[in-house]
Amino acid sequence: MRPLLAALALAAALGACDSGGDDPDRPAPAPVRIDAQLVRSHLRALERIADRSGGDRAAGTVGYRRAARYVAGVLRGAGWTVRLRPFAYPWWSERSSSVRLDPGGALRHGRDFRPILFSGSGSADGPLRPAGNACSAAELAGVRPGDVVLALPAGCLFRVKAESARAAGASALLLADPARRPSTSTATLTVPGLGLPVVIVRRDLADRLAAGTRVRLSVRAATGRRRDVNVVGQSAGRGSAVVMAGGHLDSVPAGPGINDNGSGVAALLATAQGIGPRAPGAPVRLGFWGVEEFGIYGSRAYVGSLPAGERRLIRSYLNLDMVGSPNPVVTVYGKRASRLGRLLRRRVHPAGDTSGASDHVPFAEAGVPVGGVFTGATDRGPGGRPRDPCYHLACDRLSNVNVPLLTRLARATEATLVALSRQAK
Repeated sequence: MRPLLAALALAAALGACDSGGDDPDRPAPAPVRIDAQLVRSHLRALERIADRSGGDRAAGTVGYRRAARYVAGVLRGAGWTVRLRPFAYPWWSERSSSVRLDPGGALRHGRDFRPILFSGSGSADGPLRPAGNACSAAELAGVRPGDVVLALPAGCLFRVKAESARAAGASALLLADPARRPSTSTATLTVPGLGLPVVIVRRDLADRLAAGTRVRLSVRAATGRRRDVNVVGQSAGRGSAVVMAGGHLDSVPAGPGINDNGSGVAALLATAQGIGPRAPGAPVRLGFWGVEEFGIYGSRAYVGSLPAGERRLIRSYLNLDMVGSPNPVVTVYGKRASRLGRLLRRRVHPAGDTSGASDHVPFAEAGVPVGGVFTGATDRGPGGRPRDPCYHLACDRLSNVNVPLLTRLARATEATLVALSRQAK
């Protein structure tokens, strides 16, 4: 099925654009208490969807479409109005890739290397040139045309590293994996068209590579435009202002994404069921965003589609992304002194702050007060171990999720949104 037809078919299957929560003959469902059993049931459903859909819920796949149908069904069951918001985005798909080192031999795809999302297609055959973080002209001053640049993962966006390497005349870019583990990460340049082959290399392997090592590299990929949908649900309430929360619904292609971000999805669905069909004050709106893993396209499209007057009616936005990490450090983002910041910190009891990029970014750029919760990815947690050793891997399953913590944060989300609903004017 063509991508546009698939998006339209999904919208039709879910009830066109608006559905649920407005049938006067149907008894209003009673709010439920958020507990571990409720949260686990949503995680299990998302895992089951991924398992019968090729192992993931990535954007543009049958797994994503099934997850969207599941979310819409739960929201309708809670008495909420559901709206499907189609949007277009740039698409990238790997066709084939290889990396061979001399000395060293062929690298294993997925274990030793992985093309980054939106890598350019092309081939390279040249000497390796380490360039630090590859964020500045000074770091790339020694690069000669045809060199294959090796860059550390810190200092700037991967896109900036690729642009800098291309400007210096490199034929390809190797990125040392930010995570130290036996498999390579899934990451993105966020935009297509940079024209340079870029692959991530396992960190311990990258650390051993010597300047001058011969690198033969090939990436073949397809690009284009596709369409998908965001799922947006809203409770009843008083007045025209709304309070919002959201999180991304897609996983990476490498796995089912049950912590990233099935945990956020489960917490939001439980929140809808906990609030019930009518909020105590302003309506509560929840967004389940598509294509976050490719570059935050779904939430950005949603915010960009709203007229200025509608954006001003959003009093706050709370983002949940990875809120059930197995070795967690609970952190929050957003301004401490804001109403949302105070309410959230009072209920979450965070151990620190974070400034990660997720679906709150488009709302913040539009002037909406934002906050959010994050419990960790490859960053170090208690005992010096990764907070989520299965980040962007096939092992990110239900067994990887800290369900007691997720349940606590789901309850905190519900309490925060209820308080914001009462205060909104």
